[in-house]
Amino acid sequence: MDEKIIVKQYLHLTARPTRFRQPVLLTGLLLLSGLSNNLMAQDSPSYRFGAFPHMSSSHVEKKYAPVALAFSKLLNKPVRLGTATDMDKFRNRVIRGDFDIALIPPLDIVPIVDKGGYIPLARKPSNPATIVVSIDSALKQVEDLQGKTVGLPEGTPVSIILQLTLRERGFTGDKNIHFQDVKNVQACLHKLLLKLVDACGSPSGIGIGLKMFQNKMGRKFRVIMQTQAFPHMLFVAHPRLPLIDRERLTHAILGEDDSEQGQMIFQAIGIKTHFIPYESMDYEIIRQYRQRWMSHAKNSL
Repeated sequence: MDEKIIVKQYLHLTARPTRFRQPVLLTGLLLLSGLSNNLMAQDSPSYRFGAFPHMSSSHVEKKYAPVALAFSKLLNKPVRLGTATDMDKFRNRVIRGDFDIALIPPLDIVPIVDKGGYIPLARKPSNPATIVVSIDSALKQVEDLQGKTVGLPEGTPVSIILQLTLRERGFTGDKNIHFQDVKNVQACLHKLLLKLVDACGSPSGIGIGLKMFQNKMGRKFRVIMQTQAFPHMLFVAHPRLPLIDRERLTHAILGEDDSEQGQMIFQAIGIKTHFIPYESMDYEIIRQYRQRWMSHAKNSL
């Protein structure tokens, strides 16, 4: 049995729970539904792990296939890795129940956890979003962005939070600043070196990824603005995943499992990419950002 399978087919689960008026009957049906989901997860020949498309499909496979394999070793059941071609499709797959385990971006805490019922396992620590420029750039502070072009990784929390922050500081897209969508931070940095953009949005300033790019290209960057720190991506589990498996995963992701299988997960995720325990209140800032963004989008229509 191949434990390292990348699922490219998208499962279309159309069943929806029926609503009943009688509260007693509804409670009974929910209990039966929970039991059914639990049994379904236990009887399934494999679990499904979804990683959101914050990089190309090939990079998602390269980065998270080892994580899926480590999950399978810990849970003693094959874990299949899946993703989607864009964030909307991935979000729909998660909400539809395609995945037993998922890695989601912070802004999806509302549709997937608060409303969708997925159970958080662990999250990445809080960091600010930043705007970086070349070390030799004439831009010294955020006010210097007047009339400039800022590359932002399309559809990401970094893009949304930076746009909201700049808007609150008097910048309005296509009036006194221009936002250009890019595939990812690395693509933006290439544009920055070619002087096709004046600055780039980055998830954590001069972090590991940006340092690797600096070393590779022999060029340095510096931060001219950063937002308030906010919690980043998180692992979640579908309620049908048995409690014992959720607990095993949580301990392993947090690095608290000293077994060979637990350490395999910790190594696969990356020691420097550590996760911390989830607390709902930590994501209140994300809920506020999301509400402000939705309001801004509505007013822009």
